[in-house]
This record gives sequence, C-alpha cells and structure tokens, in this order.
Amino acid sequence: MKHGKSLLCLLLALLLLTGCAPAAQSPAPAETQQTAEPQAAATEEPAAPEQSAEQQPEQSDTITVTDHNDNVVTVPRRIDRIVVCDILPLPSVLSVFFDSAENLVGIAPSSMSAAQNSLLSQLYPEILNAETGFMNGTDVNTEELMKLAPDVVFYSAMNPSLGEKLQTAGFCAVAVSANKWEYDCIETLNNWIDLLSSIFPENDRAALCRQYSTEVYDMVQQRVKDIPDEERARAFFLFQYNDSTIMTSGKLFFGQWWATAIGARNVAEELTQDNSVTVNLEQVYEWNPGVIFMTNFNTAQPEDLYNNTVGTYDWSGIQAVQNVTFPALAKIRDDAPRFAEGYRQVVMVVSYVMFPIMLGMSAVARDMFAVLLGEEWMPTVPYFEAVCLAGLFSPIALTAYNVLKARCKGPLIVRLEVVKKIIMTAIFAVTIPHSVMAVVWGLVAIAFCEMAVNFLATTRFTSLTFRRFVRTLLPVALVSGTMYLLVRLTAAAIPGNDLVRLLAELATGVVSYLALSALFRLEAFREVTTIVRRQLKK
Repeated sequence: MKHGKSLLCLLLALLLLTGCAPAAQSPAPAETQQTAEPQAAATEEPAAPEQSAEQQPEQSDTITVTDHNDNVVTVPRRIDRIVVCDILPLPSVLSVFFDSAENLVGIAPSSMSAAQNSLLSQLYPEILNAETGFMNGTDVNTEELMKLAPDVVFYSAMNPSLGEKLQTAGFCAVAVSANKWEYDCIETLNNWIDLLSSIFPENDRAALCRQYSTEVYDMVQQRVKDIPDEERARAFFLFQYNDSTIMTSGKLFFGQWWATAIGARNVAEELTQDNSVTVNLEQVYEWNPGVIFMTNFNTAQPEDLYNNTVGTYDWSGIQAVQNVTFPALAKIRDDAPRFAEGYRQVVMVVSYVMFPIMLGMSAVARDMFAVLLGEEWMPTVPYFEAVCLAGLFSPIALTAYNVLKARCKGPLIVRLEVVKKIIMTAIFAVTIPHSVMAVVWGLVAIAFCEMAVNFLATTRFTSLTFRRFVRTLLPVALVSGTMYLLVRLTAAAIPGNDLVRLLAELATGVVSYLALSALFRLEAFREVTTIVRRQLKK
C-alpha cells in the first residue's frame, strides 16, 4: 500500500514540472501497453554490465551514463549523497525510487516547500532534513554546494549553463529533462526512471513504474471516457502564484495533459505559448473555472485564495473558490425561492448577533475604557462609539457581497468595487479637511453605502425585495435599540465604581435583549436558539 500511495504521489508531482517543449496528445492506453513490454525487457539487462565491471576491476568504481542533454557522464558506482537543483519534482521521484529520502542531502527551496505541504513529508519525513541554503531562486552557490559533498548533482536539462557551472566546479552533474517527451507525464516519468535505473542498476524499477503507470492511466480512462464534453470540469492550473505573478498551464504544458487524462477541460487551452504562461486575474474571471489545481512549489496555498491574502488579488468571485467558501448558498443557487429565503435567514441571524454586540459596546464604551484601558484612553471613546455604528452595516454588506459571489460573474463585482471606491474617495475628500471625528463618521457613512450598494445589486439576482429586507431587520433593530437605551439608563442610575457599573450594564444588556426577544417572539431568536441547541447536541 505504501508503494502504491508513493507512486501515485510521484505521478501527481509530474504535473508541476516546468518545460519548454511542444505538448502532445494524451497517449492511448493501447499504445502505452504496447511499449511497456519491450521497455520492461530492456530493464532486465543491467546485470551484464555488473559482470563486465567485475571482470574489469579498473572500471568497477564508476558507471558511464548518457543524461537527457546527451552528455556522457561518469558517475560513481557508490552514491550516498544526492543533491537536486532546479528539476523540482525529482526529489519525490527519488524518494519513491529508493523508498527513502535519506540520501537526499540537498534540494531546492521550492522542492522543500512542496515536500512540507504534501503527502511526501508524511511518507518520507527524512526529506525534511535536506539542506536548501545552496540555492537562491534558480542560482546555485557552488561554495555552499561543496559543503554538502554530493556524489552526484541533478539539474534541469533546460538549464545547460548550470550544468557547465557545476562541471567546472568539479561536480558530477546529470541533466534531467522535463520537456523532452512533449509534456506527456507518463513518458516523462518512465524516462526519468530509466535514467535513474542506469545510474543505480542495483535498484532498477523501470518495469515496475511502467506497469503501475499504465494500470493507473487505463483505470482513469475507463472512468472518464463517457463524460460528455459539456459536463467536463473546467480546470485552471495555478502553476505559480505570488503578489505579482499568476502563471498557468496553456495548451503546451503539463496541465493540458493532465486535464485531458482526467476527463476535464483546461480553461487556458487557448493559450498556445510553450511552457507556463503569465495571465491576469481578469482573464481568470473570464474563464471562471470550477476547479483550481495549485502547485506547492511556492508558499501560496488554497487558503490564500479563499482569504485573498496574497497581494491585492480577489479570488472570491471565481466559481472554484465560491464552491468552497459558500457551499450552502452554492448548493441552492439555481433554486430562486430557496436561495432568496436562505439569503434572508442569513441576514436575519447575522443582524440578530451583531446588532446587540455593536450597540452594546457603544453603550458601555466609557466604563469599558475606564476599567480596561485607563483614563488616558478616555478621549478616544467618541471615536470608538462611532466605529461601533459602522459595525451595524458591515456584516449585512458582507452577507450581500457573498450572495453576489455565489450568483453573478466576476466583472460585475469588479464594477461594484469601482463604484464603492469612488464613493469612499468622495466621502474622505469631504471629511478629511474637517476633523478626525468627521473622518470617523465618514467611515460609518462608507459602511452604510457599501451595504446599500451590495444589497441593491443582489436584487438583480434574488427575489428578496427591499420591503422584505427591511421587515427582516426592523424587529432586530428595535429590540437592539431598546436594549441600548436600557443599558444607558442603567449607567446613569449607578454612580461611583466603574467596574460595578460596567458589570451592571452588561447584565442589563444581556437579560433585556433575550427577554425582549422572547417576549416579542422574534423569528431571529427562535432561529438562533435552534442553531445553538443543534450545536450543543453535537
């Protein structure tokens, strides 16, 4: 079972290869089967050189191989220390090849990132002990590399200058190609194993690899062959992602092969540039993929797309992100009545929770600041009270925004953001010249405008009317407002100790809010109570 999982990880790692050769069509299962036998037979021959080496002792310490740049390389027969430079997935292949990563003493930082964020580190935890400091980007520091004392150094065949640099420095350097077999993942894998088997003849796994690759490929083809074209998943391959770059796999790269192999459609197949291609987020919005595959050769993870934590990108309007971030709404997006009711209930529950919190903090602000922060912070209380009012509108605005992400396409969201930014700029232009307090109240106005813009936009995609919206919020607002007044009256009625008054205010707020909710039988109160009970049962 361990070997099966490892080989599968190895196959998946090939998706992440870089290359610059033209892509080919996916191989037919029958063709793969035909080539398997003669190639497997060829792997049974390394025993003959073993005997020849024994007969000629002067050659027993080395092995001569031809690498993927057609360089004839003499490698030590005994190799205990291996370094992999810029051929990023090779560490995973080597780990499976040896069923261990103990001999990997150095790998690229990107390869380490991939190991840390994948199954590889669980299967072969020793890979985390490999050094990475000898590389900075694609540059290799030969002095630092020398400290690792490698018996062999693997590098990308696409970077012959690195090979020359390594050879000049006295390293045994072997080129490994990612694009020589026209981005066919299985053939690339098989030829990598062939090369490794020639370097490590005592560990020949070429036949095993070819057999397993063929079996997996055939199995997948049987499962996806009957998927209609219109039902094939729209996949986007996020090859590289940072605060300035979005790179994907076009028609001439590994992503295209994988999309075809799994019965999906590469949304970027219209891009005919060789190797990975740089695109912008507007283009991704236009494609609107339902699935996003990310490489783990950089630090960006799926959470960075969900939370928009990289650069200034906003992925929230992409279907693939929406399907994860807003599953409840996504499931009923095509059922208009249910979607509108779900939207209304979310607004109701959010407002029932947030209104009393925001108004309550505003009501107790003076005593809370006096007890928790001290007298020196008292001048900031009016600002805090105003900001709390902005908190009344922000949750509703966010809820409406999520509805838009679930129902409409990205361009509309972009246009709405432009409108909101114009409004924000205008408000700041008016308030900044006056005072800090004016700016704070400007923030309240901005929050209200954002709520209004987002809600009005949702009316195009849902049947939730303005009247129904107000009727949903009004009972919660009235009860919350009443609670606010009772808390302020309590503060006025209890002079003296700030802590005692604060505790009395908090007790008044909680008791009055729950009592009024139950007295007037608020729908939101019943819904929240049901949710709490359900969670307690779990």
